[in-house]
Amino acid sequence: MRRRLLVALVAVAVIVIALAYAVQIATPPTPSPTPEVTPTVPAPTPAPPTPHPVIDAFKVEFDTASSYGFDRIYSTNGWPVFEISRGKSATIAVVVTSLVNETLNIYLDYIEGVPVGVELKMEPERFTLQPYKRIALNLTVTVSPTARTSTPPPPGTPETPTPGGPTPLPTPGGPETPTVTPPSTPIAADYIVVYLTTGGIVKSTGGWGGFGTTLVLSIV
Repeated sequence: MRRRLLVALVAVAVIVIALAYAVQIATPPTPSPTPEVTPTVPAPTPAPPTPHPVIDAFKVEFDTASSYGFDRIYSTNGWPVFEISRGKSATIAVVVTSLVNETLNIYLDYIEGVPVGVELKMEPERFTLQPYKRIALNLTVTVSPTARTSTPPPPGTPETPTPGGPTPLPTPGGPETPTVTPPSTPIAADYIVVYLTTGGIVKSTGGWGGFGTTLVLSIV
């Protein structure tokens, strides 16, 4: 009897173990959760800084209406031409206009391209220019009797007034202004650069305080 009971218990145990193994095989393993992948977004490329426009602190112009002593004054290729004979002296009215809300201390830096036998003298060479004001300077041109005559440039064009240009300044005691007439043929001229500067950076513009303009001198 005991033997039968023992055999029955062993049989039950084998059956239980077999069922447990079968259940383990039949049940699929629980898959591991897939890790969430966060896409990497590249940082936006910063836009390049916007360049500031170059702003002149002042401008320099020749006032032909107030200049005197020349044989004649006319225009070629957009520049006024000051014609003078050898052995003579004349005066050009130079107008300097402030374009910024800042007091400027300006001086004549250099005059380049002056022909041999010609002397140019500006008065005053140093001055203070108040914000948005203008000042008139005198540029005296003296030509030696032995100076060479100028060489012809391209054909000239009639002078046309510049919109918004400076109002001619009166010259106390100056003779009548020569009539402005266009050349009918190519003229002889030398190109001279007149450069004024503050000698440094202008605070209100952040740029160098300098301005050059071209003087066309015709020696005949």
